[in-house]
Amino acid sequence: MKNLQHEWSKNDLVIAYYMTNWDLNGLGITKEDIVDSVIPETTVNSLNMQMANFRFLLNLDGYKLSDSSNMMKEIVDEYSDKNMNQIKDVVKSIIEKCDIKVGRNSRHNQKVNDRKTELNRISQLKYEKQLKDLGKFRRLVRV
Repeated sequence: MKNLQHEWSKNDLVIAYYMTNWDLNGLGITKEDIVDSVIPETTVNSLNMQMANFRFLLNLDGYKLSDSSNMMKEIVDEYSDKNMNQIKDVVKSIIEKCDIKVGRNSRHNQKVNDRKTELNRISQLKYEKQLKDLGKFRRLVRV
């Protein structure tokens, strides 16, 4: 069960800040994967609440939720002059430090790898058959 009183770290909040501004654009990960692997002590609802707090601080969408922390205000100040790509690089480095297997992508990658393995096996069998047939042909020619 998830911890009901997750202590949000700066890295956790930087991810929430990025998602508030640019959703998951360019990250190649789902919100569920972030909650499961990157910030496993929290829930999707809690992440959504942190994003709502950032929306309030950034005056986005007229949000009224104002339970933002001092660390959130510091993050807004620190990253307000950075563009999406600069912050995305920070977020990606945070995500890469986690032992993560992205749900849909890892399943898809596994299917692709399985198919490649099967095709390589078939190709090898065809190659070996061609060599065997070539050997038979050479014996026929020599006689």
